[in-house]
Amino acid sequence: MTHYKKCKIELTNSFHNTEVELWARFRAGFDQILITHGQVKRARRVLCGIAECTCGDVAGCKPNQVQDNPAPGGLYEVYAKPVKVLDGLYDTKWDDGTGRLIKL
Repeated sequence: MTHYKKCKIELTNSFHNTEVELWARFRAGFDQILITHGQVKRARRVLCGIAECTCGDVAGCKPNQVQDNPAPGGLYEVYAKPVKVLDGLYDTKWDDGTGRLIKL
């Protein structure tokens, strides 16, 4: 069973001068920060929002902060420093780890 911790991250787009905060997850004992496909879509909408714009990565970040291809399980790796980390461990209802986190 995979256990996660929650952390708040901030993604930015220097071209449009926009930012968004998201609650991401990272596996307990690892430093890889992950977000879901839905969070990538939300970040893209907030950071850029222009369908034809090619200003950033898959999540609309400039400079690139999100890996373009999802890892196995459909989660995207984020290269950002956590702003806040919540105490405690979390689990998910889905085996692949992509669903909502639930506090243990």
